[in-house]
Amino acid sequence: MRPRRVELGLLILVWAIGSVCYATVDLATLGTLPVNYLALLLGSGAVLLIGHIVVRRLAPHADPVLFPVAAMLNMLGLVMIHRLDVAAQLRAEVTDEKAPSPDAVAQATWVLVALVLFTLVLFLVTDHRRLQRYTYTSGV
Repeated sequence: MRPRRVELGLLILVWAIGSVCYATVDLATLGTLPVNYLALLLGSGAVLLIGHIVVRRLAPHADPVLFPVAAMLNMLGLVMIHRLDVAAQLRAEVTDEKAPSPDAVAQATWVLVALVLFTLVLFLVTDHRRLQRYTYTSGV
């Protein structure tokens, strides 16, 4: 099987697992899915698809497992942060305090920034062997 198809299959699996985990958090704590759940599904799927297209075009011989593993770690991180946000929201309701702003939104923004930087690095560094000339920078 072609490496990019393996990567796409793994990204679909990552998207499915992340979507189920996100839904499970809301169903277990709040009893319902959020109103914007479909938008979250489509948005996360679009980000994964854009990342896949970037890798497919700019690094066609890259390892097909690295990007899906990074995506899975990001998805699980976002789910865990969302779980903490829900707990903070429920705690604020019980104590009649102001609900804190959700941190998952800020983390999702950083994921998008990282995807842009990832694309920029792949675009600028066309041959990774050129980086061997700069090994001295790792000591700095």
